[in-house]
Amino acid sequence: MKKSIFCLFFLITFFVSQSFAQDTIYKMVNGTNLHEFNNNMKIISSTDHYNEYNYQDYELKVKKNQILVLDLYDNCKYCKLDINCEDNPSYRIIIIKKRLSFNKETTETQHWKSCDSTYYIDGNKISSIRVCKPIH
Repeated sequence: MKKSIFCLFFLITFFVSQSFAQDTIYKMVNGTNLHEFNNNMKIISSTDHYNEYNYQDYELKVKKNQILVLDLYDNCKYCKLDINCEDNPSYRIIIIKKRLSFNKETTETQHWKSCDSTYYIDGNKISSIRVCKPIH
């Protein structure tokens, strides 16, 4: 009897914990490129625009129960040696689509620092973000 109660308790705990589990996705926008990483921080996909100077907007969708870890990495010390990020930071325009009740969304525009900055986006609150070209 004790084993069956323990097993039942364990199963209920397992299913409840799985229903609240969150998946994490890792992305980095570096200049004109977008990189996606796995949980071990190995690149699993990447654009190859290193020799191009035409910036494009990246639409990053976030599912419910997902966390997007976004690293914005413009004008970094590895990219240009003559720029100090603290003295001369760059910013990116970020267009955020927030989730509302009854499947409605609202859009908000913000400026995020893009000099080796990491942001955590909760998919339960935000459905997508658009990363636009940097502004100085």
